[in-house]
Amino acid sequence: MYFFVTIEYFKRTGPTATTKKGVLDQLRNDIRNLTGPKEFRLLYPCEDVSTPGSASKHVHTNPLIIISWIQFLICDCQEDQGLLTAPVLNVVVDCNMRLLEVFWEMNRIDKTQFPFPMVQLVKLLNILWLFTFPFVLQPVCLSYTPLFMTVIATGFLGCEHVADILEKPFGNDANDFDLRASAAHLLTDLELIFIARDMQLDTVFQEGDKLDFSKALASLENTVEFQGFHANMQKLVKLNTEIHKITEIPSAVNRASAVVRPASRETPLSRACSDNLVGTESAVVGLRSSSFDL
Repeated sequence: MYFFVTIEYFKRTGPTATTKKGVLDQLRNDIRNLTGPKEFRLLYPCEDVSTPGSASKHVHTNPLIIISWIQFLICDCQEDQGLLTAPVLNVVVDCNMRLLEVFWEMNRIDKTQFPFPMVQLVKLLNILWLFTFPFVLQPVCLSYTPLFMTVIATGFLGCEHVADILEKPFGNDANDFDLRASAAHLLTDLELIFIARDMQLDTVFQEGDKLDFSKALASLENTVEFQGFHANMQKLVKLNTEIHKITEIPSAVNRASAVVRPASRETPLSRACSDNLVGTESAVVGLRSSSFDL
């Protein structure tokens, strides 16, 4: 409902506000189909629910009313423990306030016009340049100058016209954003979310089953990307196996040196064990860096 109220606001305000009876009635019918009698009277006071948009004394309603209703619903949901934690409540409230911020930002874009003196200056400079440029172009293009100037003038004046259209993107021109078409997609998504809210998802692997992706991998084995990925994974597994074997050596060396080494002095066997330990630690570091690079 908030989206359709926003559409009516932009379609019926600003310099490109529509005055077509069919469009006005359609905009009001969209809102009427999503509201009850009490809500409709709150949005458009002192009017009957069946009043068409073209005969209404209200050009549009205030979108802030819808934001307030959403805020009341959030508070009711929090009181019913639908929002269990304060951070979740803050996120939902921030999203609701963000709707209002986006609306006013769109309104600023739609209603802020290019300053009129600057518009006059741009048009004057554009015309002056188009009338003086042929004198510069003629020594080079000779008799083809009118043809080239026709193309150049069409391009410059066309860009100026496009700029005028883009200045009001939410109006009723053919090149403006079709907000009503976007509303149709929004309603479809909301309907899908509502229908699927209690859907039971399928379980691919039952409890206690072995995790096996052989069927999925079989369909990927012929792709080049998967072959390269699979080769890299095999190299990584091989490096990890070598690292695991080497890291077992220092612990064995430490146990052996602890048995043969006296507490008071160092023996040749203990020195050899220490040298072996340093070498294996260096190998482990090198293999780990290779696995990280891979």
